[in-house]
Amino acid sequence: MRKGVLLVVAAAAVVLAAVFANPSAAAIRTWRGHERLDAIARDMSQLPDVGVWVQDAAPDWAAMVYPEDPQTILGFVALRATPTATYNGVALYHRIFVAPILYSPLSGYITSGWESANPTAAAVSSLVIIHEAYHFRYWSSDEALVNACALKDFPYWLTKSFGIPASLLKEVQVPYTVEVPYEVQVPYEVQVSYAVKVAYSVRVPYKVRVPYKVLVRGKRVTRYRTVTRYRTENRYRTETRSRTETRYRTETRSRTETRYRTETQTVNNPTFASITAAATAFYKSQPYPYNAGVCPY
Repeated sequence: MRKGVLLVVAAAAVVLAAVFANPSAAAIRTWRGHERLDAIARDMSQLPDVGVWVQDAAPDWAAMVYPEDPQTILGFVALRATPTATYNGVALYHRIFVAPILYSPLSGYITSGWESANPTAAAVSSLVIIHEAYHFRYWSSDEALVNACALKDFPYWLTKSFGIPASLLKEVQVPYTVEVPYEVQVPYEVQVSYAVKVAYSVRVPYKVRVPYKVLVRGKRVTRYRTVTRYRTENRYRTETRSRTETRYRTETRSRTETRYRTETQTVNNPTFASITAAATAFYKSQPYPYNAGVCPY
């Protein structure tokens, strides 16, 4: 029986096996659905009744994809199944079937999202859901076209459906410079005039009457003569002198200071970048025709 469109990963399965938890062969034989994954797939496929069934038992997966190699298939849909179509007792209509190798990462997404997930696990799991939903959206079995469109729209769905925004608002400390005025005491020299009293000596003449004896008619007579004499006197004169003095004036200057303000900036989300990069790398690693399509939409 032809079971619909398969997402073949071939050699990429070796890489995936090292990334994803291996499903237990002893797990119960059942499909596990979740309303969160169903809502995502319905939005992507634009069908109101699409459901995502994740298998956690390797033998059941092998039975579902037989005769294909279960190690090379990550998911499939039965695109042209009728509403009553079943296979091995499993309803096929509008169902996306996902391999056990993706059970662990998808369970982790349902529990805690992709923020702390392995980027490759998140990328492959998300891309598989988008790819299979796009088979319904475009009602096409063209693997190249569907896979190209899934990769093209991957960033959009990663944000809208899987909750990983392309950018984040982050508070950062942004430096800026300001001119800050400040006052300084600036020394300067001035010539200051001042008056001083300078002592000096002078010879001051003065007259005195000096007696002397003379013989007049045989008698000694005292007479006087005026004599000029000198005495030394100290006097003072005022002199103007100058001296150099250091004085201070207040000047306003400015200096450049670096300050910081808190700004909310939009920064790239590293989780978004790593998951989208992993999705692109996974797309390129897939075999032809999965890695060679062009999306016309």
